[in-house]
Amino acid sequence: MTHEGQIRRRPHEWRHDPARVPVPPYHPDTPEVRQDWAQYYDKVTEMDVEAGRILAELEADGLADSTVVFFYGDHGPGMPRCKRWPYNSGLQVGLIVRVPPPFRHLAPADATPGGASDRLVGFVDLAPTVLGIAGIRPPEWMQGRAFLGPYAVGPTRYLFGLSGRMDERYDMVRSVRNERYVYLRHYMPHRIYGQHIAYMFQTPTTRVWKELHDQGRLTSEAQRRFWEPKPPEELYDFRDRSPRDPQSGW
Repeated sequence: MTHEGQIRRRPHEWRHDPARVPVPPYHPDTPEVRQDWAQYYDKVTEMDVEAGRILAELEADGLADSTVVFFYGDHGPGMPRCKRWPYNSGLQVGLIVRVPPPFRHLAPADATPGGASDRLVGFVDLAPTVLGIAGIRPPEWMQGRAFLGPYAVGPTRYLFGLSGRMDERYDMVRSVRNERYVYLRHYMPHRIYGQHIAYMFQTPTTRVWKELHDQGRLTSEAQRRFWEPKPPEELYDFRDRSPRDPQSGW
């Protein structure tokens, strides 16, 4: 429902006002970019309605109090510099877990209904977590670490990310992060971040962003960097950004 192809599907009647949506600093502030971001928020709203319908079905079937619900995305927004890139804008996704009252003992000790956690969690952690909830001890060869349930273990110290083949283009980026820092290593720094990917260039934001770069009309280094060769390494301190602002990115 929020797939990249849905963000640019036209015609579209915007529910979120493009003039009021937040534009991340790495994107140029143009009507095309604002329309794409507003449409993305529209699609997220539709997805939330669908999730609510599924929860209502669980309630109607008498299963709400016996079902642990995991709700998460698979990558960042389907916008250029988000999906396909090992930055926060591509790797940090929402994860909501609903543990019903009869199974509240499976939740972490510090968990509170409606609360948030800064614990580092990766997709690889889902398999051992779900096995534990089902009463199955995760095998030792599993890379992930259960983050709730009877076999939950301590927080993960590091999360790893990568970028490799992206449709018809290749890159080689590796990342590692903890609670404070994220480090990226570029093994192909001669290749720009924004290599031409035909599918990505169907998005209006991509086209106008590249056009403004080629015309020398981008207004900041953060906007120009996507279309330039990469440094061999990047290191960022999360204390320099708002931890609750997903648009600030790095």
